[in-house]
Amino acid sequence: MILAGCTSLVGRRVCHLPALRWMSELLILPLFVILIVVSWGMTSLLAIASISNADFCSGNSQQGGPAGTVMNVFEERGISNDDVIFTTFTYYQSGCATDDPIKGLYKYEDDIQGGIASANEFLTQADQIGIDEINEQCGASVRPIIEGIGLIKDNLGILLSALRST
Repeated sequence: MILAGCTSLVGRRVCHLPALRWMSELLILPLFVILIVVSWGMTSLLAIASISNADFCSGNSQQGGPAGTVMNVFEERGISNDDVIFTTFTYYQSGCATDDPIKGLYKYEDDIQGGIASANEFLTQADQIGIDEINEQCGASVRPIIEGIGLIKDNLGILLSALRST
């Protein structure tokens, strides 16, 4: 700001003070240039240090790098070797060469499809009868129940899609 003001005053010949010219040309401008060069250097050093530090001390003695860091986190959190999270990580780490960690979940696909079909059938019947009629016969509002079953149907559909995408 000071540099811009001094340059403007001196450059337009508004102010002919030799002290102002000396200050802007010999003090402020070189100081500004030096500070810019120093800030570039510091930014470069900080970037190099940050990138280097991200992987230097990662992991334990058997396995370095990010994979070792994740393994250390598993150990510190007490995640056992037969836990789904651990087996999924080792499956990914091995390039998908080990047994599929969610292979045991595929047997539930038919149950999920059955749940979707049941929820769909219930919602269809509720639509045919009408919510007002059901409310009258039950003596209470069943709208939250019907909305909850619709939400269950949607979530089962998402779960089935996720299971099929693996």
